[in-house]
Amino acid sequence: MMIARQTNLIKHGFTFIEVLIALGISIIVFVGIFQLFIHCTTLVEVSGDKNYVMYKIQQEMEKIRDYNFDLITTDYAPGGTLGNTFTLSPMTGIGVIEVAVIDANKLLKVRIVACWQGKNGRVIGEDVNFDGSLAVSEDVNNNLEIDSPATITTLISKR
Repeated sequence: MMIARQTNLIKHGFTFIEVLIALGISIIVFVGIFQLFIHCTTLVEVSGDKNYVMYKIQQEMEKIRDYNFDLITTDYAPGGTLGNTFTLSPMTGIGVIEVAVIDANKLLKVRIVACWQGKNGRVIGEDVNFDGSLAVSEDVNNNLEIDSPATITTLISKR
């Protein structure tokens, strides 16, 4: 009689091995989600920094557009009255202004590029020592220009 009763019993619950396997899978999933959260937080910080830097670059570009056309090439040159660099305070970084004459007395090409250090210590842009000039060791792609994701280039004509 006793044997007959035991075979008719219905199993309830999970075995210890099943619980351990489910726990292991859950831990793997939660660790992955946590790493994704950390990565997204870092991306939000970098994006916020880039938005601020682009705002500062746009401010500088507007100053140049409003400046006397005939004085832009001399005053925004290295060592000029205004110089060819600006700071990105309160961040650690620098903006560099490059002015090229396209058509004498009529058209200028102005390129502004910014390099900065993020909160995590990562330097964005090629000017890693923030001195406003490109050293050979800094030019990663060998194009002889400071490169950065924060760059604006425009043409300015004489009014």
